[in-house]
Amino acid sequence: MKSTGETKPEPPVMQNSLNGAVLSANVGVLPDFKLAGIIGLQLSEPLRAMQTVLENIEQTQSFSQSHMLALNASVAEARLLAMQSQQIARLASGRLRQSHETMKLDVLVLTALQDRSQAFRQRGIEVFQRIRPVEVIVDAALLHSLVDAALDWAAGLGRKLTVTLEMKNWPENGLLTLKTSDVVSNPLGSLDEASQGDDTVGWYLLNEICQAMGLSIKRTQSNADTSLSIEFTRTVKRLGGLSAVEMETGPESMYGESRPMAGTQLLIITDDVRLQSEIRTIFQGTGLVVDCVSNAGQGFRFCEMQLPNLVMIDQQMRSPVFDQLYEDLRKTDPDFPFIEIASAPNTLEMAGWTSDSMSRLSRDVLASHLAETVMMDLAKVM
Repeated sequence: MKSTGETKPEPPVMQNSLNGAVLSANVGVLPDFKLAGIIGLQLSEPLRAMQTVLENIEQTQSFSQSHMLALNASVAEARLLAMQSQQIARLASGRLRQSHETMKLDVLVLTALQDRSQAFRQRGIEVFQRIRPVEVIVDAALLHSLVDAALDWAAGLGRKLTVTLEMKNWPENGLLTLKTSDVVSNPLGSLDEASQGDDTVGWYLLNEICQAMGLSIKRTQSNADTSLSIEFTRTVKRLGGLSAVEMETGPESMYGESRPMAGTQLLIITDDVRLQSEIRTIFQGTGLVVDCVSNAGQGFRFCEMQLPNLVMIDQQMRSPVFDQLYEDLRKTDPDFPFIEIASAPNTLEMAGWTSDSMSRLSRDVLASHLAETVMMDLAKVM
């Protein structure tokens, strides 16, 4: 969030990730008419199929097993669209509070494939897999949603699905790839792009989940196949029984080639533009995302819309509003990391070293100790 250098409270804003517009709360969120049209178009297909079955039953005055199967398939398709639409709305609100933990992505992918094995066979989808052990640090609920959305999207494009999970050589990130070939005919008729995965509710959902998780998503297409690649920047690399995240706690590790904390989000609460610039400079090139707000009220609203991994507060910005934010976040996670930039010089207190529950540093030691303090505080919760 870009700071204006003023302490005057601003009206709450909401980031609408569907169209990238920042909208004032008293104006309201403008609907994404394109997405609404896509939902309606996709929903019309199962509704048309249901209508056809009902008309056939009315004409024949009989209800067969084939009618039951057709109705069940149409209801399942409509239910999936409803669920996807609700997930998109929730993600786009920006009010998710993520709790990061180490997850075995390979186990999750294999389980999801096993759960869908019967449905894939019924639809004539062949599945080929090459799954390597990969552990990632993410929100568990969002990761489940991501794997489900990716498989549902890819399986709708063709009859041959190849799922690959591996570690990239450079950078050492987990990479999930889904390749679909033997493309099926376009179920949406007039939307040529939809047959390739463009402009569908499933594709919108995938992008929203990846954006919320800070993941890189890439799609490549040809006449013969479609490939989807999702890269996980926070991947655990095991070294002699210890993870790289556990070992790389010194400031030099932030500038190493692996950048283990890339994608981690820091929120700075201060109206001091020079202090904001100084902190940004310290973390330049580390891969950390640094957002700044000018007062505690803006910080409170920021955390409502998107929960950062660490909050840094200028001591001069301390207020009852910040105390409430501190209390709320600590209720959510007792170890949620806070760092206070102290006004008094020669201050260096690490959380856990004293009875204080947050780390405190003065401006004169930021250059030499802030990076290490951030890494150590984050290592306790990641």
